[in-house]
Amino acid sequence: MIQQRIRSFLMGFLMLLNTGFVMAQVKPVEELTQDNILSLSFDELTAYSLEDIVKMAAIVGVSIDDLYNRTFNKGVSIASKHEENYFDTPLSTSVLTAEDIERAGVMSIPEMLRLMPGVIVREKSNGNYDVKIRGSNSIDGQQSLFSENTLTLVMIDGRIVYSCITGGTFWEALPIGIRDIERIEVIRGAASVLYGANAVTGVINIITKKSSPEKVSIEANSSNGILLHTPYDGIGSMGSQNLSVFVNSSERLKFRIAANVTDRDRTQSDIYFYTNPVGYHPVDSVAVYGSDPKKMFSNPKKAIKAMGATGLVSYRLNDNIRFDLTAGLQKSSAIITGMEIFFFAHTERVSNSQFFNLQTKIYDFDIHLDHAWGRDDIVKGLPGMSAGRSTTNLNVEYKKHWNNLMFNAGLAAVYNSLKENPAGSFYKGTQTLYSWSPNIHLDYQATEKLRLIAGIRLENNKIPTKPYLTWQLVGSYKFSENSILRAVYSRANRSPFMLDMNFDSSVAMKTNPTNTRWTDVYMEGDKKLKLVVADMVEAGYRQKIGKHILVTLELFHSQVSGYNAPVMKEFGAWIDFTDLDAAAVLAGKMPTVSYAKLYYNFQNIPEKQMQTGGTAGLGIVVDGLSFRLWGTLQQTTTQNHNINPATMKQMGDLLGADVYPYMVAIALGLPKPPMKYDKGNGYFLVTNDDISPNYVNTTSKSTPSFYGGYEVNWRFIKHFSLFSSGYTYSRHEFSDRLSDQTFPIHAKLLMNGKIAYHFQESNQLFLSVNNILNATDTEYGFLDRTGMQIVVGLNVKF
Repeated sequence: MIQQRIRSFLMGFLMLLNTGFVMAQVKPVEELTQDNILSLSFDELTAYSLEDIVKMAAIVGVSIDDLYNRTFNKGVSIASKHEENYFDTPLSTSVLTAEDIERAGVMSIPEMLRLMPGVIVREKSNGNYDVKIRGSNSIDGQQSLFSENTLTLVMIDGRIVYSCITGGTFWEALPIGIRDIERIEVIRGAASVLYGANAVTGVINIITKKSSPEKVSIEANSSNGILLHTPYDGIGSMGSQNLSVFVNSSERLKFRIAANVTDRDRTQSDIYFYTNPVGYHPVDSVAVYGSDPKKMFSNPKKAIKAMGATGLVSYRLNDNIRFDLTAGLQKSSAIITGMEIFFFAHTERVSNSQFFNLQTKIYDFDIHLDHAWGRDDIVKGLPGMSAGRSTTNLNVEYKKHWNNLMFNAGLAAVYNSLKENPAGSFYKGTQTLYSWSPNIHLDYQATEKLRLIAGIRLENNKIPTKPYLTWQLVGSYKFSENSILRAVYSRANRSPFMLDMNFDSSVAMKTNPTNTRWTDVYMEGDKKLKLVVADMVEAGYRQKIGKHILVTLELFHSQVSGYNAPVMKEFGAWIDFTDLDAAAVLAGKMPTVSYAKLYYNFQNIPEKQMQTGGTAGLGIVVDGLSFRLWGTLQQTTTQNHNINPATMKQMGDLLGADVYPYMVAIALGLPKPPMKYDKGNGYFLVTNDDISPNYVNTTSKSTPSFYGGYEVNWRFIKHFSLFSSGYTYSRHEFSDRLSDQTFPIHAKLLMNGKIAYHFQESNQLFLSVNNILNATDTEYGFLDRTGMQIVVGLNVKF
């Protein structure tokens, strides 16, 4: 089987390579217009000889350096909601273009985000990732339940894509493929004023392709590879396919249809159990919920299966009136940790959804309306975790430019609905959450060099009823065309989610299929919870050194409070001593536990988290070569961190300590001692009040203190290019309070390499090796090990 996979892989690569050499060519300079030249990517530009580039510079009317300089000054709109050069943006911003994506040869969006400064990306299972900006979402002891990032706002073409259930982004459930993307823009730091709740640590906005310069064009990508699991489960496979068709019916009317498919094996087939037997074991080794756990996984060896399709109709009446309507659907399943389920770390998440997204510009008004609906099974096989959901967003903005002032006023509304599963749900009936928020944003060019920005937003929610005020104050001073200094002070807040606000569940769990003992687990939300709030101050500096070097530096300090977490409130058990006599005790027999109860509820915790650090970057572009290097050094500290939280183990130990003297008395024939936790008739109950908290101020171990990366792209001869990238982070820890276990995340260096053969202008055939060093350490607590990946890919446009 393994030999067959390797043989098929090599044969496919050789066939594609042969096809590439047959088709190799570039369009002569004489056939290029000024628009053609300005639309060339960096890779496409370097495919030409120096003599040809001199001719192109003359056609455009700029110098050769200015042509290359476009790499530094990519267009970006996320920082101020209007198009501007990256160098001038007033916030800590990064942008990756379609050219960058094609150059890197990655297969998913989170993989691409490893090329963004200030973003922490860790792999859970092959193709499934944890993505955080600067890491404030990680609280020691609360990571498993909150394994999805709830503090970073992710959007596709302005459409919010977080889950209203948990608040996180289900990356595998996005309807678009990596090749559908025109660019990815990121803001690091609090940005709720611009984009609303959940932009606490930052914003990731994914902008899709809208049109093509040709009348009709097709873009296709196929990336397929083998996954080396050594020394674990042998060789697996992985693949990603994308297809897009563009039709320009007229200058006003354009269409686009796109589809994508992803299929990736895991690096292993076992899962991690928190209870006996602790560690990694086959799926069928332990049963829970009174059923075979294999029913909780469609295929334990499959990391992700996903497909998506989108369609776009774009109509431009004139420069003042335009409409973009996008619709799509997706279907996905992934083995991941989306929610703690008490017995094992791995779970399978299944999602099916549809959406439409209407973006309208009518003179000075921008109107955005989108609606998404579907069904998510957060934990496959867990009773009640499947629910129908829908989300509607409406955002109306008025934008006006008066001389040196840009005025932006808007009103945004969000409505979330969760419908109970007919078979039973953790949410009783139909639950709703909604919010509305007016906002004003002023951008004033005070002098040629000084720019001042101020904004304010008022968040009003159904629950909690208290309104939240967020703001942003920004100043930038451009000393010259080559240097700019920035400063920011902002506040942002999270929104309410179904999980912590409306959760109302009880489920009977059977811990062993041969055991008659059942455990009832109760978990409740709290509609009066306070929301997470972040305050941030930041300073940044950008400097161009000549036309080929760009240096960036940003320093930041943030304070986040208002965290909530599920707290174990009670642990109770019915204990039967009837058949327990002296002989039985001396023989080691334990009393019978006929029933146990675990009761959790969501509570605000007093913990505050502070982060102080800086991110530095260096970019160099010279003829045929581009190089970037970046890194973030930060310290994360916590105040009022409880190092002695109530856990199932602690409460069980207290209960056992109460029961043990009773057993000794039976064995020795002594009078039965009074028992502290005996509530009568054999019912023992330990509560949260029996566990004394111990609050300390400490350095957080859950966020790496250093992370960063590099990328190098070299067009060394006419048709060939080399690309290399790396990503690294320092040692940190993953701790799970519910299971009372800690998992070390060792320091890691991931290196990737790619060689590409370019043919027919922008087409390429490539071979890439990811994780060249075969660094197999687990990147996310209790989940999968990683391994080397060898991928062959073909990108064609015609």
